[in-house]
Amino acid sequence: MKTPYPCPECEGGTVQAVVEDYKMVTSDGNTVIVPNVALERCDHCGVTLVPAKSSRYISEYEAQATEQLSKKELHAFFEQSDLTQKDYAEALGLGEKTFHRWLKGTQVVSRSMGYYLRAVDHFPEVFEWVKNRSWRAPKKAPVRRSAQNAPVFLALSRRELVSVIQFKENPAQRLALGVVHHR
Repeated sequence: MKTPYPCPECEGGTVQAVVEDYKMVTSDGNTVIVPNVALERCDHCGVTLVPAKSSRYISEYEAQATEQLSKKELHAFFEQSDLTQKDYAEALGLGEKTFHRWLKGTQVVSRSMGYYLRAVDHFPEVFEWVKNRSWRAPKKAPVRRSAQNAPVFLALSRRELVSVIQFKENPAQRLALGVVHHR
């Protein structure tokens, strides 16, 4: 801390060092109380100045309190892949410049995006699914096997069950539906 000096705002008071809890509102509207922050305050007009060291402390505390993805974590995720920054960003559906700013620390990763990146890192199969855009592939019908190892298609077996329930009083109708579904 600097020794007391004239206030640059009012020029009539003296800026003194103070240590107190710092209350801040995050970008998503939550309040975070940062304990024991070194500040400088004018004893005349009350203007409060935040020194650079305290500003870094506040930012780090906010990042931890809001579960913000750190630059270090992001680098660890990226370095596990064998992709370039451009390919990694594209695989995740991000802009290359955005991803680059995140890695440099000049832009903060949002909380929801941090959750997404942590999930993708924790479940490599999800990263592959997203990277390959696997949702575009046609869905395959689930298949199970009968006791004789013949495939039983669940969609057909459900229809048979419905038809048996609906037409249990009429064996001829049930038999006709069974033939239609087994061709």
